[in-house]
Amino acid sequence: MPRMTESRSQMQRPHNQTIRTKAQEPRPMEIMSIKRVAGKNQYRVKYTDGKVYNCDWVNRPLLDHYKGKQRFNQLQQTQYRPNQRYLNAYRC
Repeated sequence: MPRMTESRSQMQRPHNQTIRTKAQEPRPMEIMSIKRVAGKNQYRVKYTDGKVYNCDWVNRPLLDHYKGKQRFNQLQQTQYRPNQRYLNAYRC
C-alpha cells in the first residue's frame, strides 16, 4: 500500500497489473440477418469492431440468441389489442 504522503505521480503501479497495448481480435456480438444463398444459410454478423461481416457458419449460442430475439419480436407483434378489433366495425 502506498504511503499517504506520496503524491499520485510518485505512486507505483502494483506488479500484477499490466497494460494491454495489443489490439484484440474482433468477436461476434449478434446476428443481424439470415438469408439462404445457393441452398446454404448466409449470416450477417455484427462484430465488436462495429463492422458487419457475411459468414457461412455461426456458433450455437449466437444462433440461439438470434432465434430468441425473433420469437420475442413476433410475440410483440401478435399481442392482443382490444381496441383494434372494433376499428373496422365502426367505419362508414
